[in-house]
Amino acid sequence: MPAGSITVVSHSLGIDPRTPRYELARAIADGWKSDDNVDREAGKLMLREDPNGYFVVSVDKDRGRIVAEHRFGGVLIKRYEAERAVTIENEVSADMAISLVSHALWLGRELTTKERMLHGRD
Repeated sequence: MPAGSITVVSHSLGIDPRTPRYELARAIADGWKSDDNVDREAGKLMLREDPNGYFVVSVDKDRGRIVAEHRFGGVLIKRYEAERAVTIENEVSADMAISLVSHALWLGRELTTKERMLHGRD
């Protein structure tokens, strides 16, 4: 068989404990609890703030754009604008602006809602 490329898809990740970043990875793993936003003791939903900040999402009907402002501590980090939700989703993903899965899911729903408003479908 001639030599060629190989693609391996793995759902396993390991890190060598002798590498300098091992302690950092261990600290992150030990500090992680869950992305669950339910207080199990009280049985109530609670807001879990994303350490990367939050988004304010609106519609600019005059310009035909969805606007998503990424903020941290009230300071604007970046303003995303597009006609379609998926465009902003891709830009936010490329910027790694969200660290929580629940936040990403919320933002995706919010952007889609705003797109529907923009195009008169809601």
